[in-house]
Amino acid sequence: MISNKSIASLSEIMPIKLNNVGNVEVQTVQGIPNIPNIPTVQTIQQIPSFLPSKINFYDPFTGKVKLTYDPTENMYITSNYSCSGINVNISGNKSDVDKVMNILRSNKLKSEPEKSSFDSSTNKKYEQNRDESQVITVEEFMNRKKQNKTNQSNQSNDDSWYYVINPLNSKIMATKIGSNVQYSGSGVIFFEKNFINPNTQIAEPTVLLVKTYRGIVEDMGGEIDKRLKISQAILSDNASKEASEESQHLFIIENTDINAKVDETNLYLNISDVDNSALYRCYFVCITGTENENLSELFKANREINVNMLRKGAAYQETEDITRFYLKDIRTAIQTSMGGNLLCKDVNGYTWNIRDRTSNCLRVFLGNKIVLDKVLRSEIQVKKNITNHSLFKSQNMTTFTI
Repeated sequence: MISNKSIASLSEIMPIKLNNVGNVEVQTVQGIPNIPNIPTVQTIQQIPSFLPSKINFYDPFTGKVKLTYDPTENMYITSNYSCSGINVNISGNKSDVDKVMNILRSNKLKSEPEKSSFDSSTNKKYEQNRDESQVITVEEFMNRKKQNKTNQSNQSNDDSWYYVINPLNSKIMATKIGSNVQYSGSGVIFFEKNFINPNTQIAEPTVLLVKTYRGIVEDMGGEIDKRLKISQAILSDNASKEASEESQHLFIIENTDINAKVDETNLYLNISDVDNSALYRCYFVCITGTENENLSELFKANREINVNMLRKGAAYQETEDITRFYLKDIRTAIQTSMGGNLLCKDVNGYTWNIRDRTSNCLRVFLGNKIVLDKVLRSEIQVKKNITNHSLFKSQNMTTFTI
């Protein structure tokens, strides 16, 4: 729109001459140009979006009538797309909806899930149509696959387990339909049956605990991982995963069903978790074949690969070492304590603070003579594996499969 003020100012313009602009002959302008009587529009924004036709504007300097605005571009429309099982309505401005529909019709978007892929740079296996929360390491993937096969015979078609949110702290809990009991996590405590005491040369049972960056020692366990498939094996699956991560893959449970009973006795105990108003399940696994190994040295070599070379996350950065405790020393520490954390010397004479959760697991375990006897009589022969990582061939990773 040209205002009166703008038209008046045109009389002050020096005469100009434009020759043959386009196909329109333009005469020399003298003062105010002869403007046809055409409807004026104050602003483009005031044009109703429902107008059925395009609006043309007249250019007084060139004498041309040209298109400057198409109101249908801002029309709100809805289009339907149906293909390969997808049936959706797409709503929005006409120009935006048209762009989306063109992309869909040209098959630039796929409705089918992508095939599984392996990223050698991150050592991860993943589904391309999943988000990052579903990404797991190759070791975890293989461990879970084998563990699921082991547990398959013990799983019913209707598992009836599900996840819930703890209203106290928003943590993930596992529970069973019809039960008022919730589980906040699970873990494993490994025992060696025949460790030779260098001072007495007598074989004694030992307890294996991991040292954390917090300066305490604990069992290999943790909170429920919601990435695991929920089933009646969720607690054993979670414990096996935690044992693998916190031992830096030194211990891999893949050939043993830790839910299996021995003479109708479970080799696990449920411990009260007061902070979460729930239970924590601890599995007790007795092994043989590691007594003569320098587990601390092997642990640190594995950690060098996992943390410093592969740059794995917090699950691997939490633990820094592994150590042995004589079971008799654990018993003595329990007898002289008033509850809570335990203070106990390891086999090398260093005193450690044992986490309260782990201390409670050991208290209940040593107080249950039936479970204690079944665990120490059911030792499992481990298999030692030494492998070279594909990216770091000079570094060996040692695992004991159980």
